[in-house]
Amino acid sequence: PSQTAKPKLLTTSTTQTQSSKMGLMITKLIDKLSTMTSGKKPTRILMLGLDGSGKTTILYKLKLDEFVSSVPTIGFNVETVEYKKLKMTIWDVGGQT
Repeated sequence: PSQTAKPKLLTTSTTQTQSSKMGLMITKLIDKLSTMTSGKKPTRILMLGLDGSGKTTILYKLKLDEFVSSVPTIGFNVETVEYKKLKMTIWDVGGQT
């Protein structure tokens, strides 16, 4: 008899690992931006992505250094964030219309 593969369940440890990898990737990106601009000019970042992909979560994690519960973004969010001498204006464009 043929066996069907069971779908892989996302456990808490799996999502935490994915979240840690994403956080590390964003930190490396911001560090690279910081060295490229030497922190002298404000940097503008436009975040685009699919609905529910975490754009607003990333924005407010950078701004407030905590996770916030959010609702789907209609329009956009704009925040100015400073990280390691790098001043960034981040535009979070909602996936909903």
